[in-house]
Formats: sequence, structure tokens, C-alpha cells
Amino acid sequence: MNWDTLKHTAVQRRTLGTPPTPSATIDNLAQPETVPAHVDGRSLRATGRTEQLNVHVRPAFKQRIKVLAAEQDLLMAEVLERALAAYEAHTQELCK
Repeated sequence: MNWDTLKHTAVQRRTLGTPPTPSATIDNLAQPETVPAHVDGRSLRATGRTEQLNVHVRPAFKQRIKVLAAEQDLLMAEVLERALAAYEAHTQELCK
């Protein structure tokens, strides 16, 4: 370990305060788990989108996507998904 790591660790230890006594924590595992009252906004926005897609577009195109998304209260990814679905439906109609 270098000096900065040791110094950082020492600072953390001082800021954590004193640990509780063993008698004060003896029944912690017997207590029921509590669900946090605060719901994280990220879990509310979970969409299942786990892959990142990076493309280079013109600034005007990106602005159009952002405006459409804002007007419809959608994510930019949702706008692109809907555009792809419409394109696929259109091309299937042309191939019939």
C-alpha cells in the first residue's frame, strides 16, 4: 500500500464513529428485514434495456429525436424503437 491509500483508510476509520457493542447487536440477525420507505427512481425507470448503442448522427437529427421524446414523454430509446417498428411494418407492406 502506498501512503495515500493508508491515509485515506485512516480518514475513513475516523469518520465511521465507534462501533456498537456486541451486546447491542446480538439479536440483529433475528430481526425482520425492513424495506426502505424511499423507492429509488432508477428502479421505477427500469426498462430492460441493457445494451448500449452508439451512433453518430447530425445535430439536427438528435434534436428532432429529443423533441419527439419530450413531447410524447418518452425516452429517446423508445422513440427509436417505435421508429424501427414503423419502418419494419412499412417495408413488409411494400414487399407484399
